[in-house]
Amino acid sequence: MLTIIHLKVNTRLPLRKVGFWQQEKTKDKAKDKRTKQTNRQIERGNVMTTKETIIYQSLVLFSQNGFEAVSTRMIARASGISDTAIYKHFKSKQEILDTIIEICKGLFLEKRNQIDINNMDWTKVEDICLDMFKFQTQDEWIVMFRRLLLIEQFKNPALSSLYKNFFINTALDSMTEIFKPLIEAGYIENRDPRVLAMELYAPFFMYHMSGDDSETLLTELREHVSYFRANYRTKKCEEVAYGLSNYEQESST
Repeated sequence: MLTIIHLKVNTRLPLRKVGFWQQEKTKDKAKDKRTKQTNRQIERGNVMTTKETIIYQSLVLFSQNGFEAVSTRMIARASGISDTAIYKHFKSKQEILDTIIEICKGLFLEKRNQIDINNMDWTKVEDICLDMFKFQTQDEWIVMFRRLLLIEQFKNPALSSLYKNFFINTALDSMTEIFKPLIEAGYIENRDPRVLAMELYAPFFMYHMSGDDSETLLTELREHVSYFRANYRTKKCEEVAYGLSNYEQESST
């Protein structure tokens, strides 16, 4: 869940790709293109190629049994191909996993980038938070990917680190970087931005694996964001966010 607050001011708020996501800059462009093409085919519901079927069926099996417990023979059978045919598309099971990771990163980043940070409406923060929460709890690929990482987090140090970076650190880092300029500009109370990010994100993270997306829960999460917004915004923030004239007049002089 990425929460973003935008106030209509003259200065554009910076968004830096922090930590984990900085690695995206160094990826091979051809590989990125193939990943995006696979994502689009998946989302359109097109008939998958053999390679795409292998990827999908591998994720299904990994999310049910864990990475180590799944053999290439199991993947081949689930994909409807011979045991040896799988090696026409992938050198190893690890390469399949690496491809899954890239696809899920792409899906996550594509969803996050749909949010226009520089043109957000303060009054719609609740909608943004709930939309991201629904994506993380209802998107089939993201749900299976999280389940895979949870299964492996106590057995595979690399996947454990990936889980923390993907679902915890990245969200907190992004929100922290957004809160910093808001605090400096006087729109949010002067608090530790990292702690603010933790407070806002915690309930969403807690319910990621609950399987509960009832209207009652969504209403409670919406109220949580509303309370957070009301508790930490300043008078200056209200004037700008709700179109009052004081700050606009101040900026024009």
